[in-house]
Amino acid sequence: MQVLTSFLPFIFWLALLGYGEGTLATPGLMNVCDPHELSTKNCHIQMGTYQLHVREKKIHINNGTWRAVENMPDLGEKVEWAGVQLRKMGQRSFVEVQAWDTPSNEASISSLHWMVFELQGVKWLQKLDKIVQKRRKLQDGQYSYDKKSDFGLRPHSKANQIHWYMSDEKGKF
Repeated sequence: MQVLTSFLPFIFWLALLGYGEGTLATPGLMNVCDPHELSTKNCHIQMGTYQLHVREKKIHINNGTWRAVENMPDLGEKVEWAGVQLRKMGQRSFVEVQAWDTPSNEASISSLHWMVFELQGVKWLQKLDKIVQKRRKLQDGQYSYDKKSDFGLRPHSKANQIHWYMSDEKGKF
């Protein structure tokens, strides 16, 4: 009985910090994929009620109530992930994916895609796919890169709109 009562303060603090099943403070989950997860194409990210398991070919979406499995975009067999992030802007949630596609020709040129998906419940809706940089593989295995375009999302207070930009291009959704 003495052992049980000595653990009660510890259990209380764990509960207070949110380490119970189904809470939002699950240890190890963040809203961005870390470099190891990007290299293995296997990532868990979380924000608010959303928990996503992003894999090479599929994304598992859990919004706290419903679950779904969707296809990841097909950029070829040798896709290299550069970034995956879950963002909340206003009342809307977005997944931004940056990935190098498979080189398409003898010059071994590949493109860095910036893709934006909106999460509506457990629906995965692609909003944008823009090429923000190109690279060419050199004979020594290194890469030669062109200038990377400035790009991003900005919330707009009007009608819950999101504005996107990439260099001189811009739009909204």
